[in-house]
Amino acid sequence: GRQAPLPLQKRSHIGSAAAVASAPSLLRHSLSHMLLLCVAGAPALSMAPLETPPPSLFPDIWWPQAPPRASRANHTVRRLAWDGGSSCSSGTCTFDCAIANHIAQEAAAPGYYYAQAHGGLAESAARQPLRSTWEPLLESVRGCNGLQPGELLEYSFLVVLDGSWVAHYEQQRRAYATQGYASLEASALMVFDRVSYLFERQFGIRVKAARVEAFPGLTEKCAANNGYAEDGARDASNTRAALAARGVTDAAGVSGGIVRLGVGAADGTTYCHSYAPLHGVCSGSGGSVERLALQVTQRNPFGAGGRINQQAIRVLAHEMGHVFGICSSRGALECQNAHTEIHIPDLMVWDGRPAANVRSFGMFYKFMTTCATVYDNILCAAARRERASCAVPLTCSNGGVDCTPHHWVAAGGGGGGVTRAAHREELHAVRCCADEPDGRAACASANLGGLVTAGNQNGRKELGTNSRKGPDRPNARHPTDTTDTPKGGRLHARARLTGAALEAWMRHG
Repeated sequence: GRQAPLPLQKRSHIGSAAAVASAPSLLRHSLSHMLLLCVAGAPALSMAPLETPPPSLFPDIWWPQAPPRASRANHTVRRLAWDGGSSCSSGTCTFDCAIANHIAQEAAAPGYYYAQAHGGLAESAARQPLRSTWEPLLESVRGCNGLQPGELLEYSFLVVLDGSWVAHYEQQRRAYATQGYASLEASALMVFDRVSYLFERQFGIRVKAARVEAFPGLTEKCAANNGYAEDGARDASNTRAALAARGVTDAAGVSGGIVRLGVGAADGTTYCHSYAPLHGVCSGSGGSVERLALQVTQRNPFGAGGRINQQAIRVLAHEMGHVFGICSSRGALECQNAHTEIHIPDLMVWDGRPAANVRSFGMFYKFMTTCATVYDNILCAAARRERASCAVPLTCSNGGVDCTPHHWVAAGGGGGGVTRAAHREELHAVRCCADEPDGRAACASANLGGLVTAGNQNGRKELGTNSRKGPDRPNARHPTDTTDTPKGGRLHARARLTGAALEAWMRHG
């Protein structure tokens, strides 16, 4: 009942440049040869095609060198003629849209810290804002979730921490605590919160780790299974078998699917694939855990010195993109081997190396919604379709979201501090503030979640900032995210934290 995994090379077997160069040809199998994962005795709904592992998700060791980078000057004529359409709107895919997008980012956020240009690592080991994982501009798809601007569609997932993750957490307790996650179960939220931040900004979708189960004894067999952590055998590596043995069988409240988190093979050398089924979200909605689609992410979320490995976060975002249908055959020109075509060098791209034609440090850590129509036509369409089954609308009317556009999280006292307001969707350690005669706001407490406003400004448009400056991010500049507030306002990077404002340091955002 199970097709054998594709015969992919493992990192431990690479012994020459020729062997490395041959790896891409092993990956370019047609979708008809993609793996089917079938659990013996499980209902047919548990069977879903998994992605062919793309070159963009492999470590650099798989590739002898990047392709030559074409000068952007070569694209000048086409860029001047670029009409704002998608990368493939002319019938032939080009890099014009991607180049224009990066130029816009350079203008909006000069000096921005791109993790891709630094081995995928965060700027420092200090607490990092959620947005630091992603690009400085995050373009939203209007009406993606079928709700009003600022409202969210929430998908809840059952998260399984395998034995490799459990052992990893014990070694990185301090790093997780620095980022605000002080337990094994909470460690899953370190990656989920960042991925949800991206989905909320671009699609109005919240992906939630509603239940976390840790299994120290859940093994992997990447070395013996062509790089896959598990297969259909109900053995010590099988996620569903582990859940069933613990009595976790009811999918109520977690019907978005199962996410298995690990950090790779026990031998430290074998490469473990991350993978997910296309259109897997809510596939077993309302039934048993056995019917839920399973996605697997095997990547260490911390690098040297306790710095966040942003590559691990983008891998989870990539797999989430697959479970929402990116990139199915309905994407026509924009899809290549169930991923976005190489001229759309975003999180879902098949091969990120040609992105060197756009910028030296490669692919974009976001969904390029302005360069590809598949996000609206496939992902958003799937989100709207699932509203009645397993997704939960979080609206102003049902109290799922707070629809006051801004709340105050910091205020200056003496010494020229700057009063600061923040978007309601960000997570903060906030202060409750009161008006002062001079028009500033005084923060008298350190209550978490305070929403007391200052100066009657909480509903005013054009107020707020995504900018943050502090000891751990001396040069960071964060421009406007393009998500609309409920009242149509936009956020602007106009203020920075100084003096007493640093006391209200943001918890995540």
